[in-house]
Amino acid sequence: MMDHAAGDHASPGLGAADRGASLVEVVVAIALIGTMMTALTAFFVTTATITARQGGTQVAGQLAQDAVDRVHAIHGSSVVTGRDRASSDSQWNSPVPGVAAYLAGMRQAWDPTAAFPSGASAPLPTTTRSVPVGDLTYNQYWYVGRCWQPPAGGDCGPVQVSGQVEFFRIVVAVTWRDRHCAAGLCSYLTATLASDDGDPVFDTGPATRPVVTSPTDQVSEVSVPVNLVLSATAGAPPLTWSAFGLPTGVAVDSSGQVSGTPTVPGRYPVTVRAVDAARLVGTGSFTWTVNDLPRLVNPGAQTSIRTEAVVLRLQVTGGTAPMAWAVRDTGSPGLSGLPPGLSIDPATGVITGTPRNARPPVAVTITVTDVFGRSAETTFTWNVLAQGNGHVGTPPQGRGGQGNGGQGNGGQGRHGWLGGRGGRG
Repeated sequence: MMDHAAGDHASPGLGAADRGASLVEVVVAIALIGTMMTALTAFFVTTATITARQGGTQVAGQLAQDAVDRVHAIHGSSVVTGRDRASSDSQWNSPVPGVAAYLAGMRQAWDPTAAFPSGASAPLPTTTRSVPVGDLTYNQYWYVGRCWQPPAGGDCGPVQVSGQVEFFRIVVAVTWRDRHCAAGLCSYLTATLASDDGDPVFDTGPATRPVVTSPTDQVSEVSVPVNLVLSATAGAPPLTWSAFGLPTGVAVDSSGQVSGTPTVPGRYPVTVRAVDAARLVGTGSFTWTVNDLPRLVNPGAQTSIRTEAVVLRLQVTGGTAPMAWAVRDTGSPGLSGLPPGLSIDPATGVITGTPRNARPPVAVTITVTDVFGRSAETTFTWNVLAQGNGHVGTPPQGRGGQGNGGQGNGGQGRHGWLGGRGGRG
């Protein structure tokens, strides 16, 4: 029979692995579980906080979109209707968090016909509009100002620049209370533009390039200012213009305004080019003729015979038709101007008629004025003889003949030649 030492007694049927955890092991396990629960609790709290904030932001975003839709529902020219100056000043002087940066980029706008306190009931009120959602109250705000944008696009700024497009900028703010935001106040901001020129029209069809309306051929004159506006149909605005081959002294700006003063006469083939917002290109062409200033050709001293018909065609270079011709008297009647019986055609400059009286050489001044108002003049003398056996005009050919008192065709006699002092026949 075997003896067992005290304390060595074991329960029948139980092995060493079935005896359970010791007290130390239980304490360690509890500590580990507590640590994990602490971490999970922090995670769950953070997740709940973020979820709550995201939920608030989502609601604010929806309310901001509703506020923008309210802007789009009214005509662009009505966004300031009812917003009196005093109410607008009060709103701008105390903007909600984050709005001040937007206000710096636009110029305050209000309705000059509205009186305080109509701003509170305007289509876009100057006071807050409260919207309760669940346990929170959200507040909507509309801030209205003006800004100016380049025709080709870009930033819409607060400084008005000639040629830029004016817009209304409407800043929408939505605020709500949340202890996790700065000072316990959260804000959601957005902005949109509106124009008082009317509602935009969207074309969903295929893009079409600009079709330039080619100007008719242009005629101008040296030193005469020119002004021409280019135009096109189709294309996506705004159009940007350029031109090639314009006369010297003439230029085009990006809006299609052609201006300047031509300085060099000549014939200029011109090509104009329009580029739309989609960078599609349209072209046109025409010819630009620049005439020189009018100049009269002096016909020289004239001699004619009394009672014999006269025809004298004056010549002009440069200038632009139609032209107006005239005789300018420079002295007393009979001592200046055309001989009595002669006249000038004001449309052609041809002098015709039959002198009625003999007279000594007298100064004649002829003026011509073109369609642009530019004038030229020339002065010559005109002598009328009492009688003569010669011809008025180019002296005839003859053997040994001398003009003005010489022989002509073997005969004796006195000849008066118009346009010459005789020649050897």
